[in-house]
Amino acid sequence: MTHYAAEVVFRSPLAARIIDGSDGVVRGVQALRAYWAEGLRRHPDLRFEVVAVYVGLDGIVINYRDQTGQPAAEVLIFRDGLIVSGMATRGPDGS
Repeated sequence: MTHYAAEVVFRSPLAARIIDGSDGVVRGVQALRAYWAEGLRRHPDLRFEVVAVYVGLDGIVINYRDQTGQPAAEVLIFRDGLIVSGMATRGPDGS
């Protein structure tokens, strides 16, 4: 969590299912820690295979597959060396 700014805002379709009333938006590093803790509790086999990383001026995109093989990507925006904004996206699940 040391890579995240205290005021980080993270958006994720999974957060909408894990955090009641969040509408998929997690605000603040402590809330993000709780989101990840709950996600890991629900999915102890969670793992990622990095497919590609794209670097921009003040952000990166990480393209990966999760433990089920589903494609996903995260966009992370940096300010002063810390992540201030993030967005998780999910690819088609094939179902």
